[in-house]
Amino acid sequence: MKRQMKKAQISDQIVIYILGILIIGLLLFFGTKIILQTEQRIEEIDITSFKQSLESKINDLAPHYGSWKIVEIDAPKQVEKIYFLDLNFPDEQENINNNLIDNDLIKDIWIGKSSNVIVIPFTQQSSILINKIIIEDPKGYIVFDVVDGKITLKMIGQGDGVLIENIE
Repeated sequence: MKRQMKKAQISDQIVIYILGILIIGLLLFFGTKIILQTEQRIEEIDITSFKQSLESKINDLAPHYGSWKIVEIDAPKQVEKIYFLDLNFPDEQENINNNLIDNDLIKDIWIGKSSNVIVIPFTQQSSILINKIIIEDPKGYIVFDVVDGKITLKMIGQGDGVLIENIE
């Protein structure tokens, strides 16, 4: 004996299916939004952690003139290169344009003297200004490639700052 559905039961099922699809859609939408916000916060935390670690090592070594250390610092995730810029480099446009930096954004930051540590790929939070950094490279900047999530550099205390150099 086959039971027949009434018209009201059919429309109830349609409403239940539509509500189910709507609820699943909202869960996917808001779940994706929360995941993306979490990833962005993690990147911000990585940059902040990198900055604090770098500042801590610089502040520890800066007052000890002539002392030096080979320092390994964890780089933020997804970072490929880290630029250290000399903010005392002659800032005529042609001096900076004659350097081998092919990134116009870095050149603009350098000319504006708003940051002296820049991580690539660049985000708004990834430009850092640390006043105690000294660069004595003739190009006016030093680039460190991130290897296994870390950079290794030589820091030399200068009394009022720290000279950053590549390890040779």
